[in-house]
Formats: sequence, structure tokens, C-alpha cells
Amino acid sequence: MNRNILRCNFNRGSISVMLAVSSFFILACAAISTDVGWMYYNQRLLQAAVDAAATAGAQKLYTSTTATVTSNVNLYAAKYSGGVTSYNTLPSNVTVNQPTITWHKYNSVPLTYTSPPNVSGYNAIDVKQTATVPLYFGRLLGQNSVSIAATASASAGGGSSVPVNVAIILDTTGSMGSADSHCGSVPGVSGTPTRLQCAKYGAQVLLQQLTAAGDNVSLFVFPPAASNYPSNPTCSFYTSLSSANYANTGVFDQITSFVSSSSYWNSSGKALSTSSILSLALGVQNSNCSGLNNPGGRGTYLAETIVSAQKAFPKNSQQNVIILLTDGAANSGNVNSSYVLTSGAAINQCQQTVSAANYAKSAGTLVYVIAYGATNNQSDCSSDSTTITSNLATGFNGVSIGTTITPCIELYTAAGNAGTSGTIGSGSNLSTYFYSDNANGCAASSSNTASSVTSLFQNIGEALQSSRLIPTPSSTIVIN
Repeated sequence: MNRNILRCNFNRGSISVMLAVSSFFILACAAISTDVGWMYYNQRLLQAAVDAAATAGAQKLYTSTTATVTSNVNLYAAKYSGGVTSYNTLPSNVTVNQPTITWHKYNSVPLTYTSPPNVSGYNAIDVKQTATVPLYFGRLLGQNSVSIAATASASAGGGSSVPVNVAIILDTTGSMGSADSHCGSVPGVSGTPTRLQCAKYGAQVLLQQLTAAGDNVSLFVFPPAASNYPSNPTCSFYTSLSSANYANTGVFDQITSFVSSSSYWNSSGKALSTSSILSLALGVQNSNCSGLNNPGGRGTYLAETIVSAQKAFPKNSQQNVIILLTDGAANSGNVNSSYVLTSGAAINQCQQTVSAANYAKSAGTLVYVIAYGATNNQSDCSSDSTTITSNLATGFNGVSIGTTITPCIELYTAAGNAGTSGTIGSGSNLSTYFYSDNANGCAASSSNTASSVTSLFQNIGEALQSSRLIPTPSSTIVIN
């Protein structure tokens, strides 16, 4: 009996020792798991911040200096000691270092790195950021912290999920022959360029921003051409273009077919092809063609050309985009009175611009407007009633029936997307689609206003081609 009691006591002692040892290991595993989870939690926060920083920085590569790109990177990277206010933060006891940037020039990225038109001279970046994460239980084993690192690479373009069909509508009225000292130099043009030469060069800059992955572009003009473009247009067709009255049989707003990006880029993928019909029409340097002339003589009537562009879009699943450049003074005396979008003769032409834009927007088309010298003068909408006469005009920053219409109001309210169709000015997103040189007091938002029309085309191109992440080295955790 005593032996059994001794044996039982011995077993109890063995179990106690085993329990104590196993408890230690269980607690150690729990402690290690806690620290490992803490490390990887911070690693994911850091990686998310660096992804955002690389994307935000790459978004500015085409239109901004390297200093601006760096500022954008710092704004979205994980907040570091002594750094600027950031949208992304790690826990307060984690020490974060300033991000580093590596700059790249890739031929495979849709947006060229050539400066100009690329301001920074680069079209991709790598962003790397490191941090030191303190451990809670590791210090019991002499391990006080771990170093973590995250890296992300982003390109300046190629981020659009759906290719676009772009209808560029250019003003070729007589006023486009006047000089514009604000747009800077235009390749191949000596002296101060004309407004039309600035607009054509701006359209070239836009083309260089569109990806070589299925985008299609066509040119439209107002006043309309007196003859249709031939199947293989030559330079002389564009340099000697003659105009016709609006809205008559046998006149043509469209002067090129929709041309795919694979046709208007050259084989190197870094410049516009000098043999493309778009290059001929826009007067691309070395194409041996000065491009579109401005026959003028017919005044401005925008509604017809907007509707023509909408009807001409290819029947595919791509996003349709209209880019309209004009001063908005729609008051032509050369409009067929039977062709109007509202009842009556060719009156209320500025309001008809909005009606035509709403027609396009209701079909899902994005309408970008560049107000080029637009005014706030009602006299420049002389075909319109002094005040807005229909519900086409309600909603523009409180504008209602009875409000004076001007070219600035006309163009601001024509811009937008399907969410703004049917009203004037409803929706805060209108400022996203309205751009202006503010030459005559018609201002857009600060980010969409520039004295150079070339810069405005650049900004629209940037909006159409967002930055994207590209393959990059994996993130790391290093034990000190």
C-alpha cells in the first residue's frame, strides 16, 4: 500500500514538471506569435503606404517636375519623423524613415519620358521605405526590434482599365488665326504661334499620352468642311480645307477616321508616326505638312459638331470621350434653320451647345471642354435670349431660368459625364471636366486652369491615363 502511495506521488511530481515545461513553451509560442503578427501587421501598413506613394508620384511624372513628384510621394508614404503631414501613418511606437525614390525611363510605358512634353523626364519610379518595429516579447530573448522594408514601382500611364475612343473637336474659325504668346514654342513653327497652331500642338501632346493598347482618335472641326475626307488623305486636303455653312447636306464635321494608337505611334513607341493621317492633320514636325488651316467665315455653332462626334463613335465597348476646344461664342449666322436641337429657328445657340453635350453625356460619353479665350459677356451668345429660357439651364451653381447665359456658363455646363446629363452645372464633378486658359475671366478650378493650351491638353491626357503599379521586388522583414 505504501509503495502505491509513493508511486502516485512520484507520478504527480512528473506531471507537474511536464506541465511547467509545456506551459513555458506554450507561452513562448504565444509570445512569438504575438510579435510575428505585430511585425506583419506593420509590414502590410507600410506596403500599402508605399503602394499609394508610388502611384501618387507616378501620376505627376508627365506634367510636373521631380520636386513635385517627390512631394507627392512623401504625402502618401508612411509618415516619418520630421516629414510632412501624410495620409498614411503607422503606430506611434514604430520608427519610420523617409522614402527613397529611384527614377526610370522605360520604353514599355505608354507615356513617353522625352522632355518635352514630359516635364520630369521620367516615366516610372521605384519607392522604398523602411521602418523599425519594436517587439514586446522578443526583448526577453534579447531581440528588441525588427527592421521592415516595402518597395513599390509605378509607371506614369497605362492604368486605364478600358481603352478610349476620343473625338477631338477643334475650332478652325477665323479667330484661331490670331497669335497666342502664352502657349510657348511649337515645334516646326518660327515666331509666335497662332491659336490654331497651339491647339494642334496641344492635341499632339494628348496623343503622346494615350496608351498603345487600343485607344482610337478622330478629329472633328467647326465650321464643317465642304468635302469629306478621302480614304487616303494627303497633306493638301488639310492645308487647303474649305468650310461650308452649318447643318446642310454634303458638309462634314469629321476630317479623319478613328485611328488606332498602333497607327499613330511609330514603331519605336516613343513618338508620333509622321505618316499617320492624324500627324498630317495636326502638322506633326517632320511630317512635311503644316496641318489644318482655319478657313473661318462661318462663325461658331457647336451643337451640330458635338452631335456628329457622338454619332460617329465606333460601336465597341470602349469609353467614349469628347474633347472640345472653343471660345464658346456660339452665334453663327450660317446655320440651316431646319437643323436645331430646340424648336424654332437657329436661336439660343449657346444653350443648344449644352443640349448637344447632354445628348452625348446621356449615352455615357465623357465631355471635356477647354475654354480657349471664353468670356463672361452675354453679347458673345447673341443668338440666345438674354436670359436662360428652359430647364436645360437649371442647376449651374444655383443658376435657374432667367439667368444671363454667357460663353463661360455655356462651356462650364456642357462639360461632365452621365451623372450631369440633362441639367446645367449639377454635380461637383463638373470641375473635373472643365479646363480654361482664363484669358478673359472664365476660370476653371485652379488645377484645371493654365495660360498655355498645351498644358491643358496635357492635363486631360493625364486624366485619361492614370498611373499604375508595375512588378517590383518583394518586401522584406529583417531581424536586427
